[in-house]
Amino acid sequence: MSLEPGPELEGASATAYNWQDPPFNRWAFWHVRELLPTYPVSRGSGPPRALPAPAAFPDLSSVPVTRTDGSAGTAGEVFDETFTDAYAVLQDGELIAEGYGLLGAPDRPHALMSVSKSVLGCVAAVLIDRGQLDPRALVTAYVPELGASGYAGATVRHVLDMRSGVRFGEEYANPHSDIRRLDEWIGWLPDGPGAGEPRGLYRFLATL
Repeated sequence: MSLEPGPELEGASATAYNWQDPPFNRWAFWHVRELLPTYPVSRGSGPPRALPAPAAFPDLSSVPVTRTDGSAGTAGEVFDETFTDAYAVLQDGELIAEGYGLLGAPDRPHALMSVSKSVLGCVAAVLIDRGQLDPRALVTAYVPELGASGYAGATVRHVLDMRSGVRFGEEYANPHSDIRRLDEWIGWLPDGPGAGEPRGLYRFLATL
């Protein structure tokens, strides 16, 4: 699947195969549902909690930084060099700075990526506090299908702490790594090796 590029893609096209790579990410992170299968998740019926913010945001682009190679620069230069498409800075519950590329805005949907882990951790904490989730219980008590996988013997706490010991190679440049196999299993690579077979996240986890 291919779409016309946004203004920051320098004539290239964003696809289901390169959407996480720069410079394509600057367009794709705001248009994921046009590239890949997605599913809307309700936030519930209650009102969202507003983030207190100052009357004017500070300009972070001029903040001096030292790059990993030791060279000096500014935060704005690093944002450009790393193809950052948006940022938000919270301190003590207040939104103190935010910025967006040419394609973004605070009221537009954006790919959530690993922020999902923080959201899930908050949900798990609420369930634990209510007594509806036991962090000391084995994962297989809740998902028996994982009994023959690397998750056997791991507790809910191990999983929440990302210390289950399950082997998972997150090498994005390696087409045979686990993270790329995950793409195939959840339908992000529709013409991958397993195309047309019964797949899904539960079945994938059982293969680890």
